[in-house]
Amino acid sequence: MEKKYYLGIDCGGTKTSFLLTDEAGKMVSVRKGPPANYLVNGLSETAEMLKQMVAGIRKEEMHGEGRCICFLALAGYGDIPEEKMHVDQVMREAIMVQKLMIGNDTENAIAGSLIGKPGIHLIAGTGSIGIGIDLDGNQYRAGGWHHLFGGDEGSGYWIACRLLEHFTKQADGREEKTRLYDLVMQRLSLKEPEEMLSRVIEEWNGSRDRIASLSRMVLEGAEADDPVCRSIYHEAAAELSEIAAAVARKGNFGNPIPVSWSGGVFCSGEVLLEPLREALPEGLRLMTPFMGPAGGGVLLAMKADGHELGGDLLEMLRETDRRAEKSLAG
Repeated sequence: MEKKYYLGIDCGGTKTSFLLTDEAGKMVSVRKGPPANYLVNGLSETAEMLKQMVAGIRKEEMHGEGRCICFLALAGYGDIPEEKMHVDQVMREAIMVQKLMIGNDTENAIAGSLIGKPGIHLIAGTGSIGIGIDLDGNQYRAGGWHHLFGGDEGSGYWIACRLLEHFTKQADGREEKTRLYDLVMQRLSLKEPEEMLSRVIEEWNGSRDRIASLSRMVLEGAEADDPVCRSIYHEAAAELSEIAAAVARKGNFGNPIPVSWSGGVFCSGEVLLEPLREALPEGLRLMTPFMGPAGGGVLLAMKADGHELGGDLLEMLRETDRRAEKSLAG
């Protein structure tokens, strides 16, 4: 009998993860690729990167043998409905597997965190969005509006923009200087605060990803008890809470409603989770995700292939996902 492999691909604004397992959910391979939001990075460029990465996995880890069932989670997929058919065609021509499912990167995230149970999932990475599946199986979303509209509240990009806002105000004397100011000056090796303009606009060309990476300084400042950095995380928690509440109002979720999470912003741990617990309305309860988006993609690939998802298989997938997350974070 031909061996089967299951591949979950999670395309995000910061990185792309590839997790390959066998039929038992055991890890075969985990790889990290560049950002792959096709609306930002380009459709043809994203497709070419995925083509090369999947071909490498099939050659080096599958040794050119066996069937590969894949769930491709694309950031931005479905946001522009009239493009969906073209995106499907380009991806199916690029990714050479026996069976390919394509969905938005919210789908694998909520599949991994809630494993098919009703609830709400918050994603806060480079961008942000909330998605929920209610008791009747209906799917709802809130947030996820383009950052140029002032959207993606609570995301890494949004947090970084708050950092830059306070940095410029502190540079001007409109706010009292705190550790935040010194962190930015030191970490970016700025001689004068005005150099930030040329760094972001000329050197980085306003890159969303590069700007979002500055959010790490907000975490560093918050962990050092900088009051402004702490306040930024409280503001982010309030924004994410509003997104979750908006999803909750749309459907029949019961009570209490579990709220899980994924995305790089949540790597800040209790710096964000504590104020988020406090900000969530009554009836919404934070719940630790069962596993992350990488494992969620494999789970959806297995489900599409007719697997019964329970017991030992779920536990093995959970362990595989933990190992993958550690590897991807390294």
